[in-house]
Amino acid sequence: MGSLSDDRKKRDEERRIAGLKKEIQDLEVELKEYEVAKEKVQNAKANCNTEVTSWQETVGKFAQKEIKQPDVFEGEMANKLETYIDDAKEENDKGIEKAAELVTELGTQIDKINEKISFLNNSIDYKRSLI
Repeated sequence: MGSLSDDRKKRDEERRIAGLKKEIQDLEVELKEYEVAKEKVQNAKANCNTEVTSWQETVGKFAQKEIKQPDVFEGEMANKLETYIDDAKEENDKGIEKAAELVTELGTQIDKINEKISFLNNSIDYKRSLI
């Protein structure tokens, strides 16, 4: 039969371990949330990259088109269409630029999420080492 002091120490140790396990469980839940968020940001970045590529291809196609065509678009109408196409190209270029900036910002966000994931993993490992 153990002494009262030994029983208390044993209960205190069990509480300490239970507390650490709860902390680990909470950290693992938070870690999963960050991993889900990271996946969503990575998907958004990939989609944005795809759009940028698509827009760049569209601009390339426009650049190869000749608006003034005999017996189809000539004179004032051709000039209006050419202006319209030039304006569309300019807007598309701005969109490409902004989308590329967004891709960069999403990459930065992924880096920050990775830092948090690393921190959480280190915290979990440390807590486990205390058990």
